[in-house]
Amino acid sequence: MSAPIALGRFIKLLELEPQDNDVRYNFARFTTAGVDSYRGYYDQLAIGFTNEAERPVKVSELLAELKNAVGKTFTGYKGGEYKMDESTPVWCANYGDCHDTAITGLENCSWATVIRTEFHNDF
Repeated sequence: MSAPIALGRFIKLLELEPQDNDVRYNFARFTTAGVDSYRGYYDQLAIGFTNEAERPVKVSELLAELKNAVGKTFTGYKGGEYKMDESTPVWCANYGDCHDTAITGLENCSWATVIRTEFHNDF
């Protein structure tokens, strides 16, 4: 079982990808939908998901959003302020959700950059 990827490492991997690639998760053609504090661990980051396949997010858009999250303070689901940094673990979850889906890396396909996820209930 892989640990959730650190924000700084995820940014570095995205910087190596073609910036105009579509971003997809490795499940059901979902794309990303914003970043926020993860409900499972408020001091960690969550990248949301949506099934809006007709308007996929580009690598350059996700990269800008994640770079903006470094040093940013987010409010936890039930309160508290949490500053994210490059060592912050990154999860796949929409606001208010906690379902143990860790982001573990990237895969490059010819048509997209795919975010690899893994069920992780043992962090």
